[in-house]
Amino acid sequence: MKNDDLTSKLEKLKNNISEMKKVTVAFSGGTDSTLLLKVCLEVLGHSRVRAFMAYSPLIPQEELAEAKKLAGLLKVRLQVIDDLPDLNSPVFKTNPPDRCYYCKKEIYSVFTDVGFNNAASSASSDPFDPSNNSSPYTTLMMEGTNIDDLADYRPGRKAAVELGVKAPFVETGFTKEDIRNVSRELELPNWNKPAQACLASRIPYGKTVSTQKLIQIEEGEKFLKKIGFEECRVRHYGSLTRLEVPSKMLDMLLKKSPQICSKFKTLGFTYITLDMMGLRKGSLNEESIFLE
Repeated sequence: MKNDDLTSKLEKLKNNISEMKKVTVAFSGGTDSTLLLKVCLEVLGHSRVRAFMAYSPLIPQEELAEAKKLAGLLKVRLQVIDDLPDLNSPVFKTNPPDRCYYCKKEIYSVFTDVGFNNAASSASSDPFDPSNNSSPYTTLMMEGTNIDDLADYRPGRKAAVELGVKAPFVETGFTKEDIRNVSRELELPNWNKPAQACLASRIPYGKTVSTQKLIQIEEGEKFLKKIGFEECRVRHYGSLTRLEVPSKMLDMLLKKSPQICSKFKTLGFTYITLDMMGLRKGSLNEESIFLE
């Protein structure tokens, strides 16, 4: 690796992970969690690493398929837990600004329970088995938050801290750019994949998160990607949608407005609007007066 600073960070990351006996990685198929899983497998070996993914209408089906493909590439078993989180819970009805806190808390709690139960039923040769005295029973859970993420409003991180979920990239000073550069060096296929967030992040706080809305959002973004907008957001305001694409692509979107309007009408939207400020992280947070 040409960059000395990056080489040093990668060594720190490997040393950080090497101190753990066995780990469970919260995997999404994104750039961050893919690199984390890759390094964990390299340092600890496949027998001491497990990957879990939560799946519900919050996640596009294409993302699930891609995550499974990446897990196959890394030769790791990916355990997908369906209907997690529970969209019928009160938090998705009221959709408060800290919704992500409750969502992540539910997901990480279930991951911990499933990991525990799997370990308890494993053969004694399995390092995850509590009867195997050669390794401590405690399994550390890890997720791919990096230091750039800390600048954004992320209540889910609070849940991770409370539950003892480690963030090795934060502990070793990795930025998003660092993660992309290392991923490219390691020839990971998703090194330049655009950042993703769960589909509930497209719905304003205080508005119910429903499966119907999530399907509209998923289908809308799938269509925009198909016609050339790989980075996009479909913000849901009932009968109105606010589309976000990178500022440099606003003209292109306007030129394709007839077909875009036609498609979004079929999805159930009456008003199709364009955000002239362009795509940006956490734009819905700009609307909230509740953030600290």
